[in-house]
Amino acid sequence: MEYSLLQKKLWKIGGYKAFALKYCPILYNEIAGIGALFTFQLTIVFFSIIAFSSIFKIDWLIFGIPLGIINVLIFNFWSKFLLKFIHRYLNWVALILICLLKFIFSIIISLPFILFLFESQTLYQLLLIKGKINLGFWEQFTLKPYGLYLSWFSESEGTIILMFSLAIFTMVLFISIAPYFLILRGRKSVYQSILKIYEERFN
Repeated sequence: MEYSLLQKKLWKIGGYKAFALKYCPILYNEIAGIGALFTFQLTIVFFSIIAFSSIFKIDWLIFGIPLGIINVLIFNFWSKFLLKFIHRYLNWVALILICLLKFIFSIIISLPFILFLFESQTLYQLLLIKGKINLGFWEQFTLKPYGLYLSWFSESEGTIILMFSLAIFTMVLFISIAPYFLILRGRKSVYQSILKIYEERFN
């Protein structure tokens, strides 16, 4: 069974070695799916920075895009560094710790999307608090999350805002933690056996 160049790229993103995977055709799509989830994570990080730039009135073309690219590169480097250990040492205890960290990470990443989507409702809450909506950067930075929190409990549309906020957060959280469950599930796969034999013979 042949594999495509795209599958091979996704395997690499997921931290898998193509020379061992080529003997495991049944895993081609599953491992490519893991790589795709990591690719989605990078995409979410980039557009989260763009949304952040838009919310706080930063020029997204001059600052947002370069800052997004820098964050993607940092996140990609950290993911590759972490995956070397995860593929070898991941267990249920480590997975729980990763899920806790990803939970916090998902809140941080999803917040700009939610604030962008419900900016008018958030500004209305800030208007009620401060009596104005033309706030400085640091005032916006500290007050907009609080304004979003208040909008969740507004009488008219608070429930809808809260449900959409939870949906966005849940999607980001799922994309953030799902690859690690798939990696852990594959710890006893044929791929791992082939890789172990290779390392014992050639390392």
